[in-house]
Amino acid sequence: MSQEAASYAKRIAECSQFGYSQTHRWDGAKHIEQIGADRLELAEAGDFDCSSLVIESYRLAGLKIGMTGYTGNMVKILLGTGLFYEANEVLADIEYAQTGDVFVAPGKHALIVITDGSKAEHDEHDDPTTDRYVYVKGANVRIRTGPGKTFPTVDIAHKGDTFPWCETDEETGWYWIYTDAGIWCITGKSRYTELI
Repeated sequence: MSQEAASYAKRIAECSQFGYSQTHRWDGAKHIEQIGADRLELAEAGDFDCSSLVIESYRLAGLKIGMTGYTGNMVKILLGTGLFYEANEVLADIEYAQTGDVFVAPGKHALIVITDGSKAEHDEHDDPTTDRYVYVKGANVRIRTGPGKTFPTVDIAHKGDTFPWCETDEETGWYWIYTDAGIWCITGKSRYTELI
């Protein structure tokens, strides 16, 4: 989810129709919600501020929180999800920051990290050192942000493509795969893909 949220934040930041405003800071998010996350670049012009950008990026990545919040209550909102923790110390060296980390100066500013620092620690799923691959058997197979058809499409895989395998979602049978853009999902149906 953190990788996906960072990806959304970057896409929004790079999109010229979105601007900055504290007064209308949820307009951009509302337009994205209307058109769909997979087409956010086609949304009507709208604004974000630092906190609405971070919150909407995580909402688009699947975090179940409302379209509300500002730097003054953002820590409480994020901690309330049970998926974030509050660091006991200020990060002394930004090189340890990991993609998707959120930094908040309550009442002042918030940011989301979009690229790992050079000293970031990784868990076993961050490193594509695997001897298993997902081979694409079908034509134009969608790569999605999560394990199912309801998740937005982020790319299209073509017959003959291979991707390093990360893990298999136990509930859906979809594969989590490593791509150049991050860790995403592809169907596990045998007519489209094969784990080799």
